[in-house]
Amino acid sequence: ILLAEDLELNLQKRELIYKNKEPILLRKREKEFLELLYNQKGMILSYLDIEEELWASKEMTSHALKSFIKELRAKIPVNIIKNIPQEGYVLKEKN
Repeated sequence: ILLAEDLELNLQKRELIYKNKEPILLRKREKEFLELLYNQKGMILSYLDIEEELWASKEMTSHALKSFIKELRAKIPVNIIKNIPQEGYVLKEKN
């Protein structure tokens, strides 16, 4: 899945490839989050949707979500996750 220019998500291997270089390994929840964002292209992925899909049987705190996003952003070499305050997240459009 092409998330941005030069950034590809390999769902089977749970990794990101940036500029055809060394793969960036993702945890299961990180891969699922990026896949959800991709599938909701152009639409906001709400906090509730994230909680239902990724935290399933657990309660998701706003702190847990913010920490998760911060850690994921640190792994990704380009900024592709846009926060929509008090609503959710959206995948930034490819340039």
